[in-house]
Amino acid sequence: MKIGVLGGTFDPIHHGHLYIAKSAKHVFGLDQVLFVVSNYPPHKGPRSISDAYHRYAMTALALSESEDLLVSGVELTRSGLSYTIDTMTQLKKKDPSGQLCFIAGSDSLGEIHLWKDYDKLFSRHSLVFIQRPGAEIALNRLDLLPEYRGLISEVGADDSTELSPGRSFLLNLAPPPISSTEVRNTFRSGGVPGDDVIHPLVSHYIRKHRLYL
Repeated sequence: MKIGVLGGTFDPIHHGHLYIAKSAKHVFGLDQVLFVVSNYPPHKGPRSISDAYHRYAMTALALSESEDLLVSGVELTRSGLSYTIDTMTQLKKKDPSGQLCFIAGSDSLGEIHLWKDYDKLFSRHSLVFIQRPGAEIALNRLDLLPEYRGLISEVGADDSTELSPGRSFLLNLAPPPISSTEVRNTFRSGGVPGDDVIHPLVSHYIRKHRLYL
């Protein structure tokens, strides 16, 4: 199986996340996309995030109607910081014959040289970075050795691309302009985002547990 691994805090999950997952699934012929809810992401900065239980529950609700978009708590069973190389290694052990594709935003590509064992990520897996408005990345300006920059190819939403370990991609998309920060701020101000922003079950969950007040 070809499995995409979309990591994030999902605090909360919104339709922009689903758009990215579905687009990557189409372009790369993925069988499934796992939404891996992070435990303690090392690059998120000092902002406190919601309890992992709530973030996992919201993600499960948002994906409850999908058979090929699934939530994973693989990082929640480990203590300490959530490093992508550890997650990918653990998932690969569960399915040695499967092919894994890590999916992240272009902002992650801009700082991937700071990630733990990023060289192993490039050599062992396919990495897909989503070019997002406001966080555009130019490959020739990355703070990476040329040997790693050369492993990354730009592709578009209408392309059909084969995955293989050691090949990585910068996928140009136009995702909806939604951010988790804006969603949280809407709830904090007493508003409720529309159903075109987050799943109504997620909205109900947030209001029930008063997460962002």
